[in-house]
Amino acid sequence: MHNVLAGFGFMLIRQSQKTSYNSIKQLNSPGGMASAKEAAANGAKVLLLDFVKPSNQGTKWGLGGTCVNVGCVPKKLMHYAGHMGSLFKLDSGPYGWELGQIKHDWDKLVNTVQSHIHSLNFSYTVGLRSSKVKYINVDVTGKYILIATGCRPNIPEDVEGAKELSITSDDIFSLKKAPGKTLVVGASYVALECAGFLNSLGYDVSVAVRSIVLRGFDQQCANKVKTFMIEQGVLFLDGILPKKLTKETNGQIKVLFSNGNTEIYDTVLYATDVCISFHIYTNVYFHNCYLFTYVSRLLFLNSFHTHKLTHIGTYIRTLFFFKSLVIH
Repeated sequence: MHNVLAGFGFMLIRQSQKTSYNSIKQLNSPGGMASAKEAAANGAKVLLLDFVKPSNQGTKWGLGGTCVNVGCVPKKLMHYAGHMGSLFKLDSGPYGWELGQIKHDWDKLVNTVQSHIHSLNFSYTVGLRSSKVKYINVDVTGKYILIATGCRPNIPEDVEGAKELSITSDDIFSLKKAPGKTLVVGASYVALECAGFLNSLGYDVSVAVRSIVLRGFDQQCANKVKTFMIEQGVLFLDGILPKKLTKETNGQIKVLFSNGNTEIYDTVLYATDVCISFHIYTNVYFHNCYLFTYVSRLLFLNSFHTHKLTHIGTYIRTLFFFKSLVIH
C-alpha cells in the first residue's frame, strides 16, 4: 500500500522536499478525514494538513471540516434551541403551563455550540493519533493526492458593501453578538435553515428570494416549507435582492433593494451560492503523481508528470459543473 498525504487546505508539492509520502490527500470535509483514516487502516503512511482560509469576517475553525464546524452540527443545535422556544411560546399553554416572559440568551447558546464543536475537534485529533495519521502543516511530497476540500459560502462581488458588512453561515454559529433583525439573502436549504432557527429563537427575519425557494427540490414540498415559515412569522421578499449595503452610525446596516426600497437590519446573512474551496490555492506543483478529485459524488483519477497549476480553481469548477476534467 502506498503512503498517503491528506490535507485540509494549502498544499505545495516539491520533488526536492525531504519529507516524502507516496500518496497525498487534500481535504476539507468529513469524507476526506474518513478516507485518510481508512488509508491508514490499510497500511498507508498518512499525513493530514489543516488550513482554513478565514471568512470575510475573520471566522475560522478547527479540525473536522465544514459539517462539524460551520454546518450540520451547529445548525442542528441551534434548531434544537429554537424548537425549545417554540414549544414554550406556542404549545405549552393548552397543557397547563403558565410561563412569564421568555428571554433567550444568544451568547450562552453560542458558547454551548462552540464548546460542543471544540470537543469534537479534540476527539478527531485523538482519533487521528490512534489511527496513526500524522497531523501537521508543512510542505511535503507524495505519489497519490486526494482532493476533498468541500465548499465555502459566496458573497457576490457586484453588491456594494456586501463583502464588508454581511456574514455567511461560516460566521453565524460563532457570532459574538445577537443577530437581531436579520436579512437572509438566498433561498437555498442553508438560507432557509438559518432563517428558520433565527426566527424560532425570536428574531425578526426576512428572506430575499431571487426566484423560487429550494431550487432543485420538489416544488410542492418546497412551497409547503415556505408556507409554514410564513405562518411562523418569516417575511419573504420574492423577486427582490439587495443592491447596496451601507453601515449606519449606530452600527446597523441599511439595505437598498432592487425595487428601490430601503430597510434597516442588524445582520445581513448571504446564503446564495457555494464555491469549491480549492480555488484559493495557487502555485501547486505536481510531478509524477496521481491526483484524485472527489466532487459531486464522482471520483476522478489523473496522472501528472511535471505540471504547474497556477489557478487550479478553474479546473475544479469545470469538474463541478460539467463533471469532466481536462488539463492540457
